[in-house]
Amino acid sequence: MKRLAIAEAVSALFSGAAFAQQGTVQRDVNQQQRIENGLQSGQLNTKEASRLESYRALMREVAWLERRTDARATAEANRQVRVIHR
Repeated sequence: MKRLAIAEAVSALFSGAAFAQQGTVQRDVNQQQRIENGLQSGQLNTKEASRLESYRALMREVAWLERRTDARATAEANRQVRVIHR
């Protein structure tokens, strides 16, 4: 019973991370396009665009830290699975 629960938890971690990463890449592309369109149309000035770019960079760093934390959690789950199977 424990083995099944741990296996399901590890599986959920892997599938959720892959789906989230694909969505993040597309979201970044869309945001960059909106910023460029705003600059070209005059709806954004360079200061506003710079502020948005800085915010995007901060969000990328936060996402990286979340992935790093998830990787540690996955590694810990893998260690627990190995201990159970001994």
